[in-house]
Amino acid sequence: MNRTLVISILGGIAVLCFIGGLALRFQNKMEDGLPPQSQCANRAEALDAAVHAAGPGVPIYAVVGTGSMVPYLPAAPAGQVPLDTVVAYAVPRASATFADIQEGDLCTYRADWLPDPANCVMHQAAMKDHAGWIMSGLHNKSSESGDRVTARNFRAIVARTYVWNLNKTSHENQ
Repeated sequence: MNRTLVISILGGIAVLCFIGGLALRFQNKMEDGLPPQSQCANRAEALDAAVHAAGPGVPIYAVVGTGSMVPYLPAAPAGQVPLDTVVAYAVPRASATFADIQEGDLCTYRADWLPDPANCVMHQAAMKDHAGWIMSGLHNKSSESGDRVTARNFRAIVARTYVWNLNKTSHENQ
């Protein structure tokens, strides 16, 4: 094999390893500071645990499985509509408001494009500008620059999440 070709191939592999390392480092940085997560046996157990953790009168938030928060949250299983499939319940940080959001906070918010008004999206606060907070999912290649989290659609800064195995039969997850 030609020496120049071997050097080119090795150089290409080194560049790919470097880029992969940077991506992993960025992913790990994004995951640092995420709220604790509890794995439950099924959806009903997750809901009960979230309600108990939140306490009386504190709302919990149903989060849909768009896949944007993988690996922290599961994506909706194949064959299910991600915008209609609840994959987690989020418990809010006590007394936190829109004004309390800091870069990196995991927040739930009501996106206009969700079909069910009871469901939320959960992403990390990436940057604030004059229009509100730009949010980013862990699995997204870029932040959501088109939509903003504002005081109007903000629901909570997340203190804890509850997830379950979505690959069990549907009656076990009800």
